[in-house]
Amino acid sequence: MTPDENMHNMFHDYIGGTMSQVAISANDPIFFLHHNFIDKILETWITGRNQSFIIYPANDHPGQNSIDCAMPFIPCYRHENLLRTSKDFGYNFS
Repeated sequence: MTPDENMHNMFHDYIGGTMSQVAISANDPIFFLHHNFIDKILETWITGRNQSFIIYPANDHPGQNSIDCAMPFIPCYRHENLLRTSKDFGYNFS
């Protein structure tokens, strides 16, 4: 496995403790701070672009294209439909 394929887990492993154990990582308070910060970075990226025309980045990995379903959500939520500002989801990073 390359570092790129494992980028998500690298931070969890670096923190250690329960954060590095996938099955119980959400029990660590740092888990929510970390993932909230990732959401804030995404929000900054989205709002820094032209809001009238948001383009989902090109990706040739199976399951990662804009029209593919985000897993494991049922019903299907397409990736392109999730690329919105936090206000669209009912919260704000202000």
